[in-house]
Amino acid sequence: MGCFAFTAENRLRNTLFRNYSYIAIPVKHPSDVLNVSFELALDQIIELNVKSQLMTTKVWVMLIWHDYKLAWDPAEYDDITDIKIPSSYIWVPDILMYNNANGSFEMNQHTSPSIHYDGQVTWFPPAVYQSACRINVRYFPFDEQICSLKFGSWSYTEDHLDLIPKDDQVVERDFWPNEEWFIMNAPCERNAEKYPCCEGKYVDITCSFVLRRQPVYHVAYLLVPCGLISFNTILVFYLPPLMSEKMSLCTSVMLSMIWFMLLITQRIPSNANDPPLIVQYLIFSLTVVVTSLLYNVCIINMKNRHPVAHPMPRWVRSLFLMTLPPWVGLKKPERWQKSKKETTDVRTAPLQIKRITIPYPPEDPSPRDPNASFNLRRPSTDSQHSQIDTAPDALCNSIMSSPPLSRRKKMLLKASQGASSLSKPSSSDTNNNHGNNDITRRVLAEFVTEIKEDISYLHRRFEQDEIFAGLRQDWTVVAMVIDRIFLIVYIVGLIAGSTAIIMDAPLASEFFVNYILSPNITNESYWVK
Repeated sequence: MGCFAFTAENRLRNTLFRNYSYIAIPVKHPSDVLNVSFELALDQIIELNVKSQLMTTKVWVMLIWHDYKLAWDPAEYDDITDIKIPSSYIWVPDILMYNNANGSFEMNQHTSPSIHYDGQVTWFPPAVYQSACRINVRYFPFDEQICSLKFGSWSYTEDHLDLIPKDDQVVERDFWPNEEWFIMNAPCERNAEKYPCCEGKYVDITCSFVLRRQPVYHVAYLLVPCGLISFNTILVFYLPPLMSEKMSLCTSVMLSMIWFMLLITQRIPSNANDPPLIVQYLIFSLTVVVTSLLYNVCIINMKNRHPVAHPMPRWVRSLFLMTLPPWVGLKKPERWQKSKKETTDVRTAPLQIKRITIPYPPEDPSPRDPNASFNLRRPSTDSQHSQIDTAPDALCNSIMSSPPLSRRKKMLLKASQGASSLSKPSSSDTNNNHGNNDITRRVLAEFVTEIKEDISYLHRRFEQDEIFAGLRQDWTVVAMVIDRIFLIVYIVGLIAGSTAIIMDAPLASEFFVNYILSPNITNESYWVK
């Protein structure tokens, strides 16, 4: 029975291909039009290479047409209703993909069409196509791309061959979803177009894929790290002005931003005329970092200003020391919290020294004590105190030099010599006692004068350093106030600018709302229009 069936099919094949020509279109009259039914079944979107602007897909193309030469009566051939014939033995329509990008336009010829007894030929060849796709990365990573596959006959015009879509949508048969792209829509449309090169119109069927990117990966690995690095700029303004690490932090953040920009350029087409929003966001963040770097240079310069070389203007003192500190969460300097009556102008403040009492040696020491010249008794009321009131010039002209050291050494030497001469016994002690007292008095008077000058100098220098420290503190407070102002401005500007740039993408707000409401980002509310 099996042998008889084989003989019937063999006899059928011999009958069908006895006078058959596979190069002639199967129409009875030259004016007839052969209708070819077209259906595209998508198996997988293998890759959408954004940088190369290529989409790789695995599809099945179903073609159905009627070949009157391949019809038979099943009753004559043991009720055989269909047979398989290699595609190279019969006429097949020259359907090609016009926008193929890999150099191979033909379908797979190694499959065998199925021929029904009424002459209907069904061909279902698989194919892997690499098609050119114009990519718009304006809203990357919240973007949608439209890529199309354009199929049509290369040789036959509309007057000889007509393509009719079997379905107005791409069929997802055994579809394997892509991890990055979700198919929002895939319509198929018939077009008849006249080309400048040829006569007549050529029919094509264009299947367009509306692909929406799943941005979770890019948000997690690009946007979030970039945002965190951008907000590190705020820490620069929170650091005290005295810290030199502000410059190091600014430089590190700037280099991180540049690295992110280089990473993005590897993922987008080099001919992108409209920069993506993420690049705009990086440029915005980089601008913020660079301006903060320049600003910190000015702050460090301001903090290290010398109060003599750079006297503080009155309006700066009034604005940044008296008015603004409470508004930015800082306290006024203690030296400026007093009333005007209690506050001395630091530029014209006189330096004062309290009165000091210097004891003088006795005029008539007891001769019984060999060291009587150093037993100083209490002086009289008229000569009890030696008072000195000093009023130096203004601060800028009161930088005092240290008393000469050699002169003080000479005075100490004289005092020691006088003491030695008084302590040595002599035959003429009685006659010279009065003269020695005069010498000792003069030496000690000069020595005490030197001590008073040294004390006066030290006091003036102490007051001077104290005022200098206050003026330097004023510049430091000004730097802190400006730091705090820019901290507030940068926080508001960074949040507002980042939100405005990211939310400019139509799908960004929809993504974040759905992601917040539903942690499962595969929620259909985001992927279905």
